[in-house]
Amino acid sequence: MTIPTGYGQINLRFSGSATVRLIETTFGFKNDASETPLNIAGFVASNWHTNLRSQTMTSYTLDTVHVKMGPDDTGPFLDYTVAEAGTQSGATLPPNVSFLIKKSTVHGGRKGRGRMYYPALGEGFVDNNGDLASGVAAASTVAFAAFITQLATDGIPMYLLHHDSTTPYEVTTLSCEARVATQRRRNRA
Repeated sequence: MTIPTGYGQINLRFSGSATVRLIETTFGFKNDASETPLNIAGFVASNWHTNLRSQTMTSYTLDTVHVKMGPDDTGPFLDYTVAEAGTQSGATLPPNVSFLIKKSTVHGGRKGRGRMYYPALGEGFVDNNGDLASGVAAASTVAFAAFITQLATDGIPMYLLHHDSTTPYEVTTLSCEARVATQRRRNRA
């Protein structure tokens, strides 16, 4: 992704007993409040604790919040230590099985939408067909809606960054798909 001046990228980096590698969830943002990477990371860690920690299994820990500011070559970055486990108990699915969170904007086409994979699904969340159990997608959508709202309140609204030099698009909603998603690379040794 290209990170223009005034924008940035956040990586939520997870570790856990169910995985031998770090797992990352990534999203872009606009630095409306002209905050430092340290302040941004603190806002995101607090927001995760309040809104997404309950969506994360106890076997996974949010290790760090990585903040990279634009422009790509010269923008500052920071790794902020969190070291906080999720609160969902129970057996955990393999690390390549994730919530699929859709990012929507007011723009049409492929460039106007995105996705992110959120790790640490529990076995009790999913049926044998790979569908989330009743109410799980709706509850997760509520949690992610609160997360995106808090980002905007903190002056760092979520944006879709693009591979080319076009202006990023503001993400207006996050929604959890009713079926789980998988990523092959999360299982490689």
